[in-house]
Amino acid sequence: MIQVFKAVRNQEGEIIDFVWILNNESSEQQYGDVIGESLLTLNPGVKEVGIFDTFKQVCETGIPDQSERHYVHEQFDGWFYQSTVKLGDGVATTTTDMTTMKQGEVEIRRLKDEIAQQATDKYQMLFNSIDQGFCIIEVLFDEQDQPTDYRFAETNQAFLRQTGLENALGKTMRELAPEHEQFWFDIYAQVARSGEPVRLSMG
Repeated sequence: MIQVFKAVRNQEGEIIDFVWILNNESSEQQYGDVIGESLLTLNPGVKEVGIFDTFKQVCETGIPDQSERHYVHEQFDGWFYQSTVKLGDGVATTTTDMTTMKQGEVEIRRLKDEIAQQATDKYQMLFNSIDQGFCIIEVLFDEQDQPTDYRFAETNQAFLRQTGLENALGKTMRELAPEHEQFWFDIYAQVARSGEPVRLSMG
């Protein structure tokens, strides 16, 4: 839609409204014959969403504006991209309906979230079904970069059963067992730093 508006000013020269002075065919299909009509009378929603203030600012400063807005007022319900430039004592606007594109973006985000949730659910089901104890830990280092503790970020049901640490999730090993051997902190730090796995046999 291409539209041209003329400013309506009060005695002090302040812009208090705009009136239509030109509409292209696309605009007429939406509005009908509105030449000479008041913008605020026919589309009062422009004040709420900031369009009226944008028109005033562009008209008074001459600085163009490009804005994307969700407009749900009068006969409209959608997303619109609007360019506004000063034209005489008024503004000219070009408005593009972006609703279909926005709806597509929303659907894509929904599908991504759904797929991510499905993957998470499958992971959790597998994670908790294996009979080996399994946990993910975050190694904690002091100011000298020495390992001093580790925090349980994730645990499966087998791990909780085998260790008896029912409340381990989110806790540090020092909180659960203050006398825990430094050996384990050093081993886990070695793996965290190098990325190389370590296998240990415990009798």
